[in-house]
Amino acid sequence: MKRHMFETILGACFIVFFIVFWLWHSPVTGKLTQEEINRYMGIIEKSAFPPAEKAEALARLKAWAESDDGKPIFMLNLMRNFPQVKPYPGAPDFKGTPAESNKIYENAAIPLLFKRGSYPAYLGRPQGKNLFGYKPELNN
Repeated sequence: MKRHMFETILGACFIVFFIVFWLWHSPVTGKLTQEEINRYMGIIEKSAFPPAEKAEALARLKAWAESDDGKPIFMLNLMRNFPQVKPYPGAPDFKGTPAESNKIYENAAIPLLFKRGSYPAYLGRPQGKNLFGYKPELNN
């Protein structure tokens, strides 16, 4: 037994590491409760939204949260920046470009993702032209 003690300990460490990583990556939390949904919606309602879009966006978000099945969520953000940052009531005054504004968002959001066992799979800028849904004004 002493002859393979190092390998046995190393193997046990790998198994423990795998289990901890798996639980961190795929936490068993279940569906959102109504209390959690109400709490999150209260926080989100205080956020700055463009007034014309706020009611509809909140209604869609609440319906989405209430349909939670407890399984992992995969989110894809395909973003197109406006030529300039669009100001609206309640939003902080920002004098940078839309890309700089998004960078501030990413720098704040990514650490929050890591804390909750999530992670960004891909980050990058598009290169080339659209392959489908071609409209020249939507390229790049």
